Amino acid sequence: MTMGGALRAAQEGSKSDDATPMKGNLRDVMEVREDDEAGTWRCMYTVEIDDTVYVLDFFKKRSTKGIATPQVDLDRIESRMKYAHRLAAEAKKERKA
Repeated sequence: MTMGGALRAAQEGSKSDDATPMKGNLRDVMEVREDDEAGTWRCMYTVEIDDTVYVLDFFKKRSTKGIATPQVDLDRIESRMKYAHRLAAEAKKERKA
């Protein structure tokens, strides 16, 4: 329920205690981690774009180098964040038309 609860809280305009902000270029992205018998799972989302919740990534952590998120995953999340901004800008433009 950790990830679902965090996303529900974001939809309702609040922040779950399980959600932590990422750093650097991704500081507007929230990360939720959850462990189960299959491993550690991560969900990255943002609500910083027109109060819409964009789930940018969800994956099973595979890194063998501690808790750090692998660069390839960070790059993918950043790319999706830029895409979400473009989608939001297009939607805003259509609403004005």
